[in-house]
This record gives sequence, structure tokens and C-alpha cells, in this order.
Amino acid sequence: MGWIVRFLPDIEIQQPLTGEEPLSAEAVLSKLWDQGTNGIGELSSGHIVAGFGSEQEAETAAEFLRTQPVRDVVCQPVDDQDWHDQDNVSDVVVPTATGQVSFSVKAGASFGHGDHETTRLILDAMDEQLSKGHTVLDLGTGSGVLAIAAMMIGAGSTVAIDLDPDAVAIAVNNADRNDVAVDCRHTPVDELIDEFRGRFDLVVANVLMVAHQEVASAVVKLLGPEGRVITSGYLPGQASKVVGAYEPLEVANSLKLGPWVGHVLTKRN
Repeated sequence: MGWIVRFLPDIEIQQPLTGEEPLSAEAVLSKLWDQGTNGIGELSSGHIVAGFGSEQEAETAAEFLRTQPVRDVVCQPVDDQDWHDQDNVSDVVVPTATGQVSFSVKAGASFGHGDHETTRLILDAMDEQLSKGHTVLDLGTGSGVLAIAAMMIGAGSTVAIDLDPDAVAIAVNNADRNDVAVDCRHTPVDELIDEFRGRFDLVVANVLMVAHQEVASAVVKLLGPEGRVITSGYLPGQASKVVGAYEPLEVANSLKLGPWVGHVLTKRN
């Protein structure tokens, strides 16, 4: 059992007087991280959901949100399975150089219908960075959106890992739903090093800043000689810490969508 705060961003609504200017959308999300959220996701309705470990933390966040340009603020207890539209099956459309690929996913017990801005950042960059036959690692696969997209764009093989066994099960089901072969594993990334050291052409990682800092050294070891990493899942103020964690990789491209940012990282020449 946990607690969530659900709200709908709306920059046009009038706010109660607080003596301070309302924060930007980026700053609101950053504040929620500071207040201890253990995850932020977006529902198909457009509502944002932030999870917390206690009622007190959730109520504090709700009080803060009511002073900001958002509406429909709701604070409530939830089971782990009830964070989002788990029964919705959504279509994912990925632009490619020759048109587009599309597939369907069910989010199940983890965030990920493919419509969140952090996911779109990587999907939009993937076609340019992925070549036919590439070996791909989807780190923190969730419902498998990025792994499935990689295979449909033309990857030769894709390994998808997640520390949540329920997420792995959902990713397997979504891969089967779309008739693609994805090697889904419930394993930490450093346990892949003996098997895959220096073998991945592309790593996609849509995870929180702290997770990037934890996995970066292993990712660098897994990356092939001309490999690339596409990152997402963090805010502009967190970017320097994420990029710094992937030393000695360097930034080849910067990505931004809504309040979120990401980067394409490569090995130095």
C-alpha cells in the first residue's frame, strides 16, 4: 500500500494568492522529487501521478500543488497495481526515416503506455541512432515500449532488463502481443557484463537521475566500440549529474520535450 497525488497541469487557471509567483512545470516536478516522490508518471487522461511512501509525504505534496498552476489535485492511498490505467491497451507510433512503425502495449503493473514525454524523447531519437542489425539494451524496460520499438525499427536483438519482476512479465506479454522477440530479464545491469561486455551498439535508458548514476559505469563497460546511449527521465537541473555519471562518454546531442530532457552519448574519438 502506498500513496499518490494526482493532478492535471493547467497554466491558465487562477491561483490563490500565496505571495509568490507560481512555478514552471519543470520546477513543480523538481519540487516533487525534492519532497520524496518515488516515481512520477502520466496517465492517458493527461493527469500526472506522483507516488509517495507515506500519507504525510503525499499530503505535503498535495498542499504544495494547490498553490501552483494545476487542478484536480487528489491525494489517496493505492495498491501497487492501481497507479495507472492498467487495463488500457494503447497504440504506440514511432516515426522512422521511411515512415513509421506502430504497435500496441498494455501498461499492466508498471508505467508505460509509450505516451509519456520521457519515453517519446527516446522513441523520437531512436531511428537516427539505431541501424539495422544493432544489438540493443533497454535498461529499465517497464512495459517494454522501447525494446519493442527497437526490434520493429530493425535491431538484430534486444535485451530488456528491469528490477521489477512484474514489469518484466508485462514486457514479455507486450512483446508476444506484437510478435517480436525480446530477451526480457529480471536482473541488475552489472550482471550482464560477463556475457555482454563491449557488445551493445545502442543502450536506451529511461530512468531516474539516481538510477542513471547507479548504472552508468556498467553501461560504459557494455557499450561497443562505436556504441551510443540515449538517456532520458530527468529534468534540466539534473542533467549535469547524469551526463557526468557516464564519463568518459560525451554528449553528441541534447534532447528536450516538455519539462524533460535527455542526451545521446558516445565514446570520445
